[in-house]
Amino acid sequence: MSLQVLPATAEVVAGDTLRFRVEAQTRSGNVLASPTGLRWGVSDSTMATIDASGHLRALRTGPVQVEARVGDLYSLATVQVRQAPPLLLSDTSVLLVTIGDTLRLQGAVSGSAARNLRVERLSEHRWLGEQEVARLSSTGVSVIAAGPGEAVFRVSAWAAEPALLRVVVRPSEPVLFSVVPSRSVVGTGDTVRLRGYVPSLSAESIRVGGARAQVLGRDSANVLIAARTVPLSTCAEPARAEVSLTQGRVVGPLSFLRKREGEISPAVGTAVWLSAAQLACLRTAPHEGAEYLLGFSDPSRIDDSRTVQLPYRFRFTFQVSVRDQLKVSGASGASASARSETPSRFSARSSLADVSGHHHPQAQVQLQAQSQPRSHPIFDRATPWTVGDVFSYRPMISEWGTSIEVQVVAIHDGNWVIAMPVEDVAGWTGARAAAFDTAATWMRSHGFFMLEDALEPGRPSAGASGQMLTVVRYSPDQGGGGRASGQYFEVGYREGWTPTWWLNLIAHEFTHLWHGRYRHENARRTSPNMTQGYGGMSMWNTEGLANYVADEALRRYAGMPFLENVEPDFRQGPAHLWMQSIHGSPAHLIGGYQTASNFLRDLTQRLVVERRMSHQDAFVAVARGVAADWWGCASFTPGFDCVMEGLVPAMRRHLGAEWDPTGAMLTWMFSQAADDLTGSATYQNLTFRDVHRHGVGFGPLKVLRAGEGEQVAREIYESGSGHVRLVDDGQGGVYQATSSLPNTRWQLFRLR
Repeated sequence: MSLQVLPATAEVVAGDTLRFRVEAQTRSGNVLASPTGLRWGVSDSTMATIDASGHLRALRTGPVQVEARVGDLYSLATVQVRQAPPLLLSDTSVLLVTIGDTLRLQGAVSGSAARNLRVERLSEHRWLGEQEVARLSSTGVSVIAAGPGEAVFRVSAWAAEPALLRVVVRPSEPVLFSVVPSRSVVGTGDTVRLRGYVPSLSAESIRVGGARAQVLGRDSANVLIAARTVPLSTCAEPARAEVSLTQGRVVGPLSFLRKREGEISPAVGTAVWLSAAQLACLRTAPHEGAEYLLGFSDPSRIDDSRTVQLPYRFRFTFQVSVRDQLKVSGASGASASARSETPSRFSARSSLADVSGHHHPQAQVQLQAQSQPRSHPIFDRATPWTVGDVFSYRPMISEWGTSIEVQVVAIHDGNWVIAMPVEDVAGWTGARAAAFDTAATWMRSHGFFMLEDALEPGRPSAGASGQMLTVVRYSPDQGGGGRASGQYFEVGYREGWTPTWWLNLIAHEFTHLWHGRYRHENARRTSPNMTQGYGGMSMWNTEGLANYVADEALRRYAGMPFLENVEPDFRQGPAHLWMQSIHGSPAHLIGGYQTASNFLRDLTQRLVVERRMSHQDAFVAVARGVAADWWGCASFTPGFDCVMEGLVPAMRRHLGAEWDPTGAMLTWMFSQAADDLTGSATYQNLTFRDVHRHGVGFGPLKVLRAGEGEQVAREIYESGSGHVRLVDDGQGGVYQATSSLPNTRWQLFRLR
């Protein structure tokens, strides 16, 4: 076998590579391209190297031999390494006088444009230790001035000797690059150091937040200035102060955070009351990622009820507005008024709607039996009804008409009479009747006793018969609602109602009956101010109490422990407790229904957790308190044997004399809105956990981000409450909050 290295002779430039190959021919004439055991070598490894694949790299000029060997056979090739031509740059020493100037590198090799330029930094002498002098562009073929000083680069090209490039950056004007506060937030007495190329900087040209800076000292790379605390007189001035020059240049936005008078910085999971002065200029301290809930509640309705028996529907509106006072650079150019929400009146329907799903289109407790004359047989009846009796009935629900014939279809325990329109009797079979009977059985065996514990023994009845009347009508359009008087109630239902639907509704309406009797009996024997009708039964405590009792009935029916976490699950049967948090606007507490019910449940749980009361005692305390409205007889003429304590006196007796109903509502609202996001026990959401995961959280009127200059203005019904979410990206916010009612109270809660 014979060997032959190819090429046998070659020339190569120092620094370049060349590949050799070998051909082996056997005795039979076969040619082998890669014979087994092939090894490569060179005669002088200081002049060239070669790898196992035959790739030679030339190191320096001169001749060198390449050897290919298989066993005892070998073959040689001769290589002449010559000197590479020099890379000639268009400039080898460059002065750049403006930060950001770019030098595009160009060169030639042997009279032709150089290809594949490569640049690497060899050394750098910086004016500022933290500021590089020059940097390479993303393409790698340009040098960009970055800071004062000098840098040396090596520039290489294919088949050429590298060249050196010297770059000097000497700005023609003063330049500031960085600011070094003495602490994260500086105030009067602190100093701020400005770093840059400042040998010719005039002290008069330095501005901080637009105002001339007080220079304390300087050298060619540093300027020391005095910080100051921002006074309240400049409310909208931001915490972040921008540094600028009237003569010279600032590279990138330079700023630092200043202390401001009156800044508020509550700990996460705590709330603070706000004064009128703070509301006019509400400054939140800068905290990266901080979020706040600015909550309000107007106590007018609560305060007025001390001396005035307000009507069932007590309606008025008031305006609230929260404005972000900052407008940082780079924010949207639209005006604040263009981006703000326009005031919108909540409709009467939404202000009275039962957000829990009860949906009482005509829900109201009649203080007098308005739809039936006092001589009507359902009031004066002395003989007990029996199944099959038919009588004329005038519905309270106007959609049912003015007069209908109803028939008694069932009597439970001898005194609870169930009647329905004659035309509905034939359909009261199967699943319809069975679902009602299941709920009625639980109500008779548990619900009545629960009501008697809460609102005293004695069941409401119509006349001498001693019976309670319930009129049920199939109402696919208006079903799901009811209306109660002091002696009876009527309900409409839809197809497919489960026992939990029925239990929810009849417990709600029975609570109205017990509540009316409780108020009527206690009012007549206590104070002449409460002898008309049932006195003081307003929507918030009437509908709120009815929902509160109905929710408690459902919880007991489902067998769920009182302090077990509740997640929303809408009427899925006894295996799941139907309970939910707040939908939509939080401004309906005084409107009653589910919002008021959840507030009352929160009070109950606080009595259990904080005062170690039994659940039953706490339930009775809250139910009797709310049945007597906020103050009960506490503000009436002394000397009467008043037994209706009212919710405020009851809670102060159990939770302490400092208990404040407005503060309690805000605490409850924050605990709902915070959704277990803080570790605070006070603001722990006792009733509903992870409610936002189910889309039923206590949502804000609007989210305001510090510096975007937006606002929210809303018209709120009744003595409503609500909150605005404030988000701070570390700048520190400035807000202004107003209400058209002078007594509206505000708290700031730190969420994150």
